[in-house]
Amino acid sequence: MIYCCFHATGKTTLSRKNSRFIDLDIPYLGVDEIVNLALENQSIGKIPLLPMWGILRQELNKRQIKYKIIYPDISLKEEYINRINKRNKSSELEESLQEHWDILINGFKQSETESIVLKSKQYLEDIFNHEHDHFVSR
Repeated sequence: MIYCCFHATGKTTLSRKNSRFIDLDIPYLGVDEIVNLALENQSIGKIPLLPMWGILRQELNKRQIKYKIIYPDISLKEEYINRINKRNKSSELEESLQEHWDILINGFKQSETESIVLKSKQYLEDIFNHEHDHFVSR
């Protein structure tokens, strides 16, 4: 399965701790390159973690590639802004989230794609069940 994950959910941390995962949130690569890398890694048993870019999800849909989306509960705006600030991400991203948070999260909620909604203080590694190699809701 391919997972498209919201900002600051722990893609890099999970991929460093568990080699089955690969973080493909690589800003300098194009959409086609990221999708192709995801498919290549999936074919050898890795679990690709992709960014939530709309254009990337459109490409996955266009190619009819199955994926899930992972995003925070709408009530967690401040928590995610703080996570991004701790990582020294650009103020552009912070400003965009401040301004468009509800629109983004509500858009994900309306998506027909299967999704996992993170609760407060949850990261990807918190919802991953290492014994069964799949994500679980808690």
